[in-house]
Amino acid sequence: MGDTLQTSIEETSKRISNPWPFRLWVTAVVVLTLTVTVIVTAWATRVALLHGSHLTQAQADAVLSVATFPHQVKVALKQVIKSQGDDPYPLLLDRKTTEKSHWQRSFPSASDTGYLLFSGV
Repeated sequence: MGDTLQTSIEETSKRISNPWPFRLWVTAVVVLTLTVTVIVTAWATRVALLHGSHLTQAQADAVLSVATFPHQVKVALKQVIKSQGDDPYPLLLDRKTTEKSHWQRSFPSASDTGYLLFSGV
């Protein structure tokens, strides 16, 4: 009985000391989960873009917001990198090309030909 118990303990010890089967299993589960997630996300984006009947409008808007997030990050990073220069005027824009007709302006007067200064925040 003692030899059998010792052999069983040694076999268990060998299985525990070799983590490769467990790591392979975890890697396979992670890869499968990521693959399914990418496929479902691509399907949802396609349905949202084609106005399919599988998603409500709120769900479609949420899917498209997530899909456009990487582009928004890229644009934001370009703006931050561009604003790192010594030019203090990147937010000083010509009023005639920027101002919309529906904007209400009480100061300065409508005849002022100056500029609009937009806050960077």
